[in-house]
Amino acid sequence: MQSEANRRRFYSYLEGLLIVALAAVGWKVASHYDAFEHLVAFLETAEKYELDELVLALLFVGYAGIIFAVRRHSQLVAETKRRTEAEVRSAWMAKHDVLTGLPNRQYLIDIVENHTIGIDAKGCAILALDLDGFKAVNDLVGHHGGDELLQIVAKRLQQTCPVDTVIRVGGDEFVIFLTGKHVAMAKEIARRVINVVREPITISGILVEVGTSVGIAKFPEQANCLDTTHQCADIALYKAKNTAKGTAVTFDNKLGAAQTARANMEQALRQAIRNDEITLQYQPYLNINTGEILGFEALARWRMESGELVSPGKFIGIAEQSGQILELSDQLFKHACDAAKNWPENIKLSFNMSAAQLCDKLMGQRLLDIIAAAGISANRVEIEVTESCFVENLDVALISLKDLREAGVRLALDDFGSGYSSLTRLTQLDIDTIKIDKKFIYDCLKDDKMKSVVSSIVHMCKDLNTNVVAKGVENAEQYNEMKKLGCDMGQGFLFGPPMNDTQVVKLLATDENLLKQIA
Repeated sequence: MQSEANRRRFYSYLEGLLIVALAAVGWKVASHYDAFEHLVAFLETAEKYELDELVLALLFVGYAGIIFAVRRHSQLVAETKRRTEAEVRSAWMAKHDVLTGLPNRQYLIDIVENHTIGIDAKGCAILALDLDGFKAVNDLVGHHGGDELLQIVAKRLQQTCPVDTVIRVGGDEFVIFLTGKHVAMAKEIARRVINVVREPITISGILVEVGTSVGIAKFPEQANCLDTTHQCADIALYKAKNTAKGTAVTFDNKLGAAQTARANMEQALRQAIRNDEITLQYQPYLNINTGEILGFEALARWRMESGELVSPGKFIGIAEQSGQILELSDQLFKHACDAAKNWPENIKLSFNMSAAQLCDKLMGQRLLDIIAAAGISANRVEIEVTESCFVENLDVALISLKDLREAGVRLALDDFGSGYSSLTRLTQLDIDTIKIDKKFIYDCLKDDKMKSVVSSIVHMCKDLNTNVVAKGVENAEQYNEMKKLGCDMGQGFLFGPPMNDTQVVKLLATDENLLKQIA
């Protein structure tokens, strides 16, 4: 594009020079007395032969051509100037963020690929950061308010790092390049950035606050190229956000090893989902007074090709962070429903949902489609969620669960007491069952205060007309205590371990009372 503009400018200047030269020659000829005498004589002769009008017309056309050429030259110069300005503006926009005016991701790519920033013997440091709590603020003040927030944060970052490169990578993600003497000050500058970002901001009359976490990596100390250095900073940022938000973490080899292991695990999980290798086991829960089996909770299990058994807490978290959780959950829910259709009609299926799934407004309809395809009744299905699912996105979660509730699917609040309990939330969610976290069950035998807490939970559930399940019952002493406190149901190894679908069918066929083993 630049060479084309140069070519146009060259021809424009050449045309201008030619016009000026012709005009000079014409003026010279016209101003020369002898030549003018000849011109007059020629016109007299032409008039004699009645050709004077033709000659005057030719002279007029010639002068008009000169005027046109001059004007055309001016237009070409103006057009060339406009094109040049447009090209400069287009080149700027290609590498800058229109909203904040900061360099953008393409600018970052040029830096890491071509080393377009000056790096001396001290190397450089890369700070990767994103905003903590930005989504909540964006929901509060709207997208225009969110844009204003990003602009204010960008200005603060530029003021904090005035001689260095601040880049908006996208969304609420930023990168800061520190060079020269500032490399040694990376931790101090990260601390300043954290402090300046967390300062309150007023948007549309609303006082809001966001924070930031920072990952730090240095070149060439911790990586042999800028691209790898940036990746290391991202790894450190990930660690900071998952350890304690509002902190700065510097990359080290341990982090690199942990990230490599996690990346390998993520890839193995992707392959396992593709090959349908994640399986389900089912743990019974029963009427704590009669021993009648009421249902089974589906529990995901993954044994890798190496034989290693990966805990659900680990691979479910990876599935959420890598965006695989919806595919995995739908796959497992289908298997669970297919298993439940072989159970008696009175036996319920409990299935766990994560916070990431409740953010999907179409989740309810997808699950109902799976239930219908399996040919089981919706009121036999109970969806289990934890309190943390409703901390940030209660409204979205309610929308996600609305279709399920209207179709008759039951709702259970799992691990009650381990998260952010709220009586208001219980009434908003219309909970059918509360499952008390197993830590309460374990501790209430040796701590009277904990026993009082469990007793209060049970009485609250009675008042709300909500079933209460004691999880993690492992011995007769715990069973007797939970029965005495008034729990409706019990679940734990005392009554039965997780089992595969074949074992479930066999257990149900025997009509065995699971309380007979308790003295």
